Amino acid sequence: MKLIENTIIIEIQKEYKKIDSRWMKLHYNTFIALVLFGLIFEGIVAIIWYNSGDVDITFQKYILKYLLAPLFVNLIFVLISIFVIRSSKLSQKVKAYTISLLYVGVSIIFYTVHSLFYTLFIIFTIPILLTVIYNDYILTTVTAILSFSLMTISDFFIVWDPDKLSPLDSDLGLVNFSIAMLLLLLFYLLCIVAIRFGKEKNAASIQKEIEHYQTRQKLKIDDLTNIFNRVVLREAFQNMEEDISGKVYYFAMLDIDDFKKLNDTFGHEKGDRCLIEFAKILSKHCSDDVQVFRFGGDEFCILFKNTTLDSVVETCSRIQQDFKTGVTSTNSMMMSASIGISKYEKHLSATQLLENTDSALYRSKADKDFIHIFVENNDYKKRSFLFNNADNFSGSV
Repeated sequence: MKLIENTIIIEIQKEYKKIDSRWMKLHYNTFIALVLFGLIFEGIVAIIWYNSGDVDITFQKYILKYLLAPLFVNLIFVLISIFVIRSSKLSQKVKAYTISLLYVGVSIIFYTVHSLFYTLFIIFTIPILLTVIYNDYILTTVTAILSFSLMTISDFFIVWDPDKLSPLDSDLGLVNFSIAMLLLLLFYLLCIVAIRFGKEKNAASIQKEIEHYQTRQKLKIDDLTNIFNRVVLREAFQNMEEDISGKVYYFAMLDIDDFKKLNDTFGHEKGDRCLIEFAKILSKHCSDDVQVFRFGGDEFCILFKNTTLDSVVETCSRIQQDFKTGVTSTNSMMMSASIGISKYEKHLSATQLLENTDSALYRSKADKDFIHIFVENNDYKKRSFLFNNADNFSGSV
């Protein structure tokens, strides 16, 4: 069960990874959009300032300083992002970190160039916010720290616009800087809280999926014997009827001989113990191509796929022998099982297959401890549980 739960977790995490991958594309596209927005914005401002005539620098110098220089750096960031996003060697996590940090780089350029507009500090909330969907504390924290650091460097040490004042030049400037940093810190903390609840939500989703799986399995598992029940048998029959691969199917029904006598003599608890042990023996012979089911009462079924009749009979004979030697040793009466086998044909329905197999089982029950094989002309081939005492039989049905 633990292996199955781990498989469920892995599958859910794969789906989360697909969502992260789609979000990364959006993350990358907004990064490119910010670069284009900056270019368009600078172009519009340049035209407005040039037409107004109220500028302190030449138009050529303005274009060079406020349009071409930022564009050059941004294009370097864009080229790096294109290389990273298209690389098949880099992990998704590395790509997320790179795009996030490049996003901060574009933001700081935009902020520095237009440092007169102090409220532009809000631009740093965008790269921080876009990391939340990844549910990665470290990524969001690194992005936030880089934003805080670059914003501080820009305000205190970079003078791109001559009219810009350092926060140290006035009390108001220092207050404005402090408020901006506090607001960004608050925004970062809110993002961390959002990540925490996102992780809790994901964990709850995984747990609910595991619980749903366990509930579905309970509906498919027989409570007493812990093997598949008739619900799964119907599903297996449906898959068999829909199979167009040409694989051969054989169906076997098994019934414990004198089971009522065991119950009447030793009690139902002893009978239940016998059913459990029989189911364990059947499970030993279970595989991807051999499914076992409890049909009801003391009747069990086996669906064989992609095998030969001789292999089916051999498996059934071993089950008989294991049951006779294993379970009899724990009871005061001799125990045996009768088995009926029939082959599935495309013209048969699942109901007809059941009827044919049940007819073969009925013949076996009359002899007890035998295997009967149903054939189309209603003749039966019979084998005892021991190969060395078996009737000569060869060929396929």
